[in-house]
Amino acid sequence: MLKPSLPIFFLAFLRQLVGVAAPDAVRQMTRLSLAITFAIFVSYGLIVAILRKQILFHPGAKTLLRRAFAIGFAALGPELMLARL
Repeated sequence: MLKPSLPIFFLAFLRQLVGVAAPDAVRQMTRLSLAITFAIFVSYGLIVAILRKQILFHPGAKTLLRRAFAIGFAALGPELMLARL
């Protein structure tokens, strides 16, 4: 089951932007929610593209990222092992 937090947010937030007496309030809310979702995904894509270029062309960033993931996995390993006991 999907988390209902995003639809609940849209219902609570978009009701303030759409007139309640409008005959096509549901259509307006749908359009606004799709536009906001699209804008969020486009901004995520742009941010990731910028960060990807910076990480790929900076050797120190790759090393730092690899070490950070290694430390994270090493820290989670014993916790997972103890959770199985």
